Amino acid sequence: MPLSRSDTVLVDDYDDQFFNLSQATLPPSSSQGSVDFLELTDSDDDLAESRPPPTSSSPCTVPIEISSDEDESLYETPYASSTQTKFGIDLDSDDDLPSMTRFAQEIKNRVPVSRRTSFNDPSSSELSSKRRYSDHFTDDATESDTDATPSPPKKSRLYSTRTRSPSPVPKPKKRASKTAEDKARAQEEKEKKAAARAHKKALTAAEKARKEQQKILKRQLQDIDKLKKQEEKEQKQAIRKANNRRTDKKKAVSDMTIVLATTFGKDFADLLNEKMSEFNAKVKLRAVPPILQGYDCVLFRRWIHRQYDTDERAFVPVEPSFEKEEPAALLRLSKDKLWDLVQRNELQEVVHLLRAAYELPRRSQIFLLVFGLEKVKEQNREKWQRIEDTLTCLQFDEHTYHICVEDDQEAVDRLYNIAADYAIKEEKLVERSHLPFCPNVNIKAAEANDVYRQMLDQINRLTISAARGIKTRYPTMRDLLDKYAELDGNQRMQDKLLEDCPVTQRADGSQAARGGHKLGPALSTRVSTVMFSKDPQELAVKDSR
Repeated sequence: MPLSRSDTVLVDDYDDQFFNLSQATLPPSSSQGSVDFLELTDSDDDLAESRPPPTSSSPCTVPIEISSDEDESLYETPYASSTQTKFGIDLDSDDDLPSMTRFAQEIKNRVPVSRRTSFNDPSSSELSSKRRYSDHFTDDATESDTDATPSPPKKSRLYSTRTRSPSPVPKPKKRASKTAEDKARAQEEKEKKAAARAHKKALTAAEKARKEQQKILKRQLQDIDKLKKQEEKEQKQAIRKANNRRTDKKKAVSDMTIVLATTFGKDFADLLNEKMSEFNAKVKLRAVPPILQGYDCVLFRRWIHRQYDTDERAFVPVEPSFEKEEPAALLRLSKDKLWDLVQRNELQEVVHLLRAAYELPRRSQIFLLVFGLEKVKEQNREKWQRIEDTLTCLQFDEHTYHICVEDDQEAVDRLYNIAADYAIKEEKLVERSHLPFCPNVNIKAAEANDVYRQMLDQINRLTISAARGIKTRYPTMRDLLDKYAELDGNQRMQDKLLEDCPVTQRADGSQAARGGHKLGPALSTRVSTVMFSKDPQELAVKDSR
């Protein structure tokens, strides 16, 4: 059927059929005086209402609709005339188009392409929905704008009511039945995996227990180290406290206990207790041994908190402390009792009984506390002279110490002094002893062993240069004393030990001659006597020769 001016041909790419067009189907060129509208679109939107072209007498425009999902604008191209636009395009000429025969031949020779649907390609769901929507498009393009059905929104196209052919339900694949061997193998693998998990779990538990044990052991070692450090710290503090000088009798007497015989009486015991309690000392009562019946005796006890270590040359603490009875005893005698013993010559025998009763050694200290002897001296000179001679002989024979008092208060004061002397006895013995006094310790002085050199310099006639010569041969006092100790018993070798020590300067400080001088036998003997002699009078005897 020939196309009229208001006819519209819709070419949709959804249909599977090909259009066979030929030159015969088109209207002849003689009847193409009026322009027909051909719209080629793949949009699903409603077609715009076809409008008749303007007459040839007025400039006309050809609406070109470019349909897409993003842009639906209309571009109008004005024509210069009914057959030619102002751009020089002749719309009535078909010379620039291929022939219909060639167009149909190319369509026949085109390789068919399988169509994609939403069933096998999810990415084409939107395109398929657009194509499905074109099925409901009406071919009546002559309807008015008010009667045309509006295009649904794009989001609703996915829910199109177009019927689809249901896809076949996939049949489940049948699993091959397991054989007994497969089941056994699967069971074995399962057991292996379970065993591996159990083994791994056991290893994890063992590792956790090991780490926990290590933590406990580490904590125990840390506690042991802390205890050791604490013990070392306490031991150092105890040693420091033990080596504190105790020369104050009032503080040292607190370690003493005076043991009185019960024969002294309550009044004297109370007076002594009042005196000793001021210094935290104690007084105890004790019965007299049977062999000393009728005599008043006093003993002295001391608490031992430290002892002197000759190897360490220092006091070391004693744990636990204990009470020790001093090798000493005191015998109280009245003037009448003393005169009676002197007349019978039994005073020395009483001293022997006193030592035997308390098991005191021969060199123990015996004190005689005599009351009222001063009055005898004033009243009777002969009696006083005989008593004095007897006491002098007793002092030479038994090394006794005599104390004369007039009343109980004076006797209490003398007992306090004796107890205080015993309290600091160890300190006094160390100070007066000939123990080595320059051990190998760090000495803080101007230079190393400077104190040792200054000690040697104090020896008479020994110069600084001579002291340096001795120090080069024996760097410390300990080395020198040890060498003297090796030669103990050989006095001649001890005296000649230092005679070859070099002396680089004279007494006036000038340089000695080439080869230097030697210390010589005289100064060597003097150093030996001062440093190692046990007799305090030996140096004076040698100097007098």
